[in-house]
Amino acid sequence: MKEYNRKIYILPYLNDSLKERLAHIDNGIAGDELIPDDKSFDVSFNRDAIKKINRFREFLRISEPDEISSFFKERNEIEALDKIYSGLKSYKPDGSYFKIIFFESKGLLREAEYKFLYLLPLNKSLDDFDIKGDLAKTVEWKKEYVLTDTQKRISTYSGYNVVLGAAGTGKTDVAIHAYIEGAPVNNIKSFGIRDNVFITYSKKLSDYVTYITDIFWNDYKNPIRKNVYTTKDFLINVLASNNIEIDGYTLKDSKYVKNGVSKPKDLDYLENNISDFNTFKDWYKKGCLNMNKAFIPALNDIVKKYGDDYPYLFYRGIYKGKIINKVSDEEISLHFTDSLKISDKEFEAIKTLLNNYVENADDLGSEYDFKNWYNTAVRRYSLDFKNMPSRFREEPELYELFLNYFDFVNPIRESKRYIDYYILFKREALLTEGYRGNTRKDFDDEVKVLYDMCQAFQKYMDDNKLYDDNDLAYLVSLNMDDILDKGIFKNIIADEFQDMTERQVHTIVRLTYNDMNHGAAHIFGDFEQTINPTFLQMENVETIYLVNDINNYETQTLSSSFRYSSAICRELEALREMGKKLFGTEDLKGYLPLVSNADKEFETGGNLLLDLKLGKEMLAKISKAKNGNIMYIVSDLEAKEELINEFKAPADKIFTISESKGREEDFVIVYKLVTNKAHEYENLFSDDMEYSRAGRIFYNQLYVGITRCKTNFLEIEDETKLGEKTKEALVSLITPLIPENVNLFLEELISAKANFYFRARDSFKKLDFKAAADNMAFYSGEDFDNLRETLSIIDKHLNGENKSHDLALIANSYKAKKRYDLARVIYIVLDNNDMGIMLDIRENINTDKYTDSDIRRIIMNNKEFLDNSDIAAINNLGYYKRKEEALSKKIASIKGRMAK
Repeated sequence: MKEYNRKIYILPYLNDSLKERLAHIDNGIAGDELIPDDKSFDVSFNRDAIKKINRFREFLRISEPDEISSFFKERNEIEALDKIYSGLKSYKPDGSYFKIIFFESKGLLREAEYKFLYLLPLNKSLDDFDIKGDLAKTVEWKKEYVLTDTQKRISTYSGYNVVLGAAGTGKTDVAIHAYIEGAPVNNIKSFGIRDNVFITYSKKLSDYVTYITDIFWNDYKNPIRKNVYTTKDFLINVLASNNIEIDGYTLKDSKYVKNGVSKPKDLDYLENNISDFNTFKDWYKKGCLNMNKAFIPALNDIVKKYGDDYPYLFYRGIYKGKIINKVSDEEISLHFTDSLKISDKEFEAIKTLLNNYVENADDLGSEYDFKNWYNTAVRRYSLDFKNMPSRFREEPELYELFLNYFDFVNPIRESKRYIDYYILFKREALLTEGYRGNTRKDFDDEVKVLYDMCQAFQKYMDDNKLYDDNDLAYLVSLNMDDILDKGIFKNIIADEFQDMTERQVHTIVRLTYNDMNHGAAHIFGDFEQTINPTFLQMENVETIYLVNDINNYETQTLSSSFRYSSAICRELEALREMGKKLFGTEDLKGYLPLVSNADKEFETGGNLLLDLKLGKEMLAKISKAKNGNIMYIVSDLEAKEELINEFKAPADKIFTISESKGREEDFVIVYKLVTNKAHEYENLFSDDMEYSRAGRIFYNQLYVGITRCKTNFLEIEDETKLGEKTKEALVSLITPLIPENVNLFLEELISAKANFYFRARDSFKKLDFKAAADNMAFYSGEDFDNLRETLSIIDKHLNGENKSHDLALIANSYKAKKRYDLARVIYIVLDNNDMGIMLDIRENINTDKYTDSDIRRIIMNNKEFLDNSDIAAINNLGYYKRKEEALSKKIASIKGRMAK
């Protein structure tokens, strides 16, 4: 695919008009110059104008220069304005009430290709505007979002909130608007990170949000910083700006650099050394350093069964990420009697003393308060002291035991980097692998292995001065008082919070208040899209707010999706039903509602291809296509490299699941997503991981990959690598693409103009001629003029004018071009089902169901619609050849009468 360094710039008149339209799309704008005086304003006109401009912009973006020039040259005059411009072209769609002026200037402002759009009312001329003066004020085109009333309300909400929404419901768009809403644009000098910050887990999504906000600030000409960070970079920034020391690193120019490095390079900075799954893989390949050797074979079996990222789920999500404890009295007793090797009677004596200490101490952590209490209690509760084990009777030992107890039962474990109590880890792991009363019989033994693995890997991290994103959150929490003494974070927007851990979400919320002031945290997410190793649940988020005394937060839901069509929505509902069967709904508080409000003029569905050889042949054609509306989704970097090296697919269009978050495209190719995790999916669909939250993470990757598309996706998998249960599940969820339909699928997918053409054709079939004309205005194909004429004739026919003969001629001309799809539309308009049957015969579709008498009747009753190619099609029918001679005579007789 050839890449064009093209930017679309809009001049202020168009830019301001669009902003006004978007702001008043439902109520209208009084005195709008774009609407002639003799035309009354209505909502449909305004929406139509926005739609036309956006689709025209898309045509300019994806089309090659010669196509654009041809399009304008054939349909519009070229006017000369000034020597500055290489050309001025005016585009005037019928019924638009405005005209779009298109400029093209090469070399201007040192851009390789520089284009402008200008919007003018029909009753105005170019002379009324200072175009040359406006050149200095151009801004790059940005994608405009028309928020719904619900989205507007959420984006302007000022307090703490949790915003949930299924894929495609606009969470990121609303989050961006909420961030912009909180930006103090009128007081730019005071705008710092503590005033307003946007955080998201994914680097790709962070880059996208930065791009959008850059455009916004450029619009307002405000030279202010864009506080858009990944979770990791945000936490590092908080630590560095507060001069927090990190072992192994030194602060230089507000950045953490490895100790002993005088001239740091990229790999010497902390932000490029935060450990992740790849670090874990390196440790595993080195022989699982520090791990109990007796457990290593069992760990190998776990990896072989569930994949090498399965143990890492427990390390990052539970061992490092869990901070919320909901420990029952029974679990407390079990832990202390087991770990301390004491009796129930001895533990009861300890609890009696503990309760008295809690009632009388002002500060439970104060050694001074404990000493004062102890001196009195040792005399007053001598019997309880006598019933305790002797090793806990002295002051230092009892003090340490009480601190251990408080740490264990505390609902929020801010003071620990990781869960260092096996019983807590086991409890969380059992919940992870088997809630709803279902547990795997073999999991008790595996928990011990996973816990030992976590401890060994943590020691490896500590020995090598390595840190992960949980450590960063821990370090911020550890220094929270000093950080908040300098001021709170007034407004934090956190997108995709479900991929953060409990520790990170708690730290982010905690940064928004101190004893003097409260700010606000707005977190956006969808638990069905959890794909990173975390086990965050809604009840844990509620606990985080509860323990931070935030009781006035709101939980809000987005349900309307404008991303994908209702056909894709049906695919997703089938996928979600499978998810409910596998995982249940209790931990998610029910699946979020999902309603498709996408443009129904263009609706296709999903396709599954299990033949990898055929899939690679298709990829070779797809990757060479010029369609910029195609995106690729892969499971890992290996598959990404394969697409780039083997098929020359554009690297900037290929995303791993994590990288694809927040993105969307018309067409999505899902490549070997399940194949590269074949073992995990087979275990999943074979019920080995039924009700498993860890299994949900694997499953959610499929959900996220599919939900990136707006109109159609193709999933290519290697059937030879998949288990039978996996293939059965995929086929039940996604329509298999049979080889006979491959060429048709490719025709739709690889055409640069397919997006507009297929929308137009779909509208055409539904007899929505206004929508068809709208779409065809952006389709520069051979049918453009003919379709425009055809639409006009159909309109006259439906309004009572006798145009049947004209339509019949048009239908035959389409058949001659082998455009049977368009010919069929004409027959639908004419209410002629017989000719629909004739087209089935021509295309050899279910021909066996038509009898000789059916064909004879069609011939006798539809002479004006038949042409010679129809007769030839009848002759070519295999079952009809037995009467070929008789048929030829009948045809000759009919043709003779028709000629007379």
